[in-house]
Amino acid sequence: SIFVNAKHIAMKTILRLKYFVFAALLFAACSTGKNALDKGNYDVSVFKAIDRLKNAPNNEEAKYVLQVAYDLAIKEHLRRIEETKILSDGLKWESILSDYQKINQLSDEINSSAAALNLISNPRKYIAEVEDSKYNAATGRYNLGINQLYENNSISAKNAYYNFEKAQYFYPNYKDVKNKLNE
Repeated sequence: SIFVNAKHIAMKTILRLKYFVFAALLFAACSTGKNALDKGNYDVSVFKAIDRLKNAPNNEEAKYVLQVAYDLAIKEHLRRIEETKILSDGLKWESILSDYQKINQLSDEINSSAAALNLISNPRKYIAEVEDSKYNAATGRYNLGINQLYENNSISAKNAYYNFEKAQYFYPNYKDVKNKLNE
């Protein structure tokens, strides 16, 4: 009798927990991105708002969140790009590339939703800037690899190889990177 009662209580607890998890997931799925916006997660806010608009094109809160979050996301990425360009770090272009790619992802996501395009027509893409950043990122990795090769020890040689691989990843056929990888 005690065992049956304990089993019954455990089953009720499991059912309640399942209901709570389901309700939490449902609430998260229905999010307009307002919480992410309030926390300063602008990219996430944009994606959530667009997701919401795909299912409910007239959702006023999602429309508001999208417009505000998109503007703030673009400003944040462009600010980081400008701040990073000033640095003397040879690997800064990887961070710059990442920010340009994130802006382009936001643009692609907006272009995938008619409701989002009605709110933000012609979102800008930074295609040329991405290509320039890839080239500059490859240059930074290549130069670092060259410097490591001159150190003439096995650890530096391994690090140089890694940097040449990264250079080739960012910009295939960059200079003589294939020869350097063989070296």
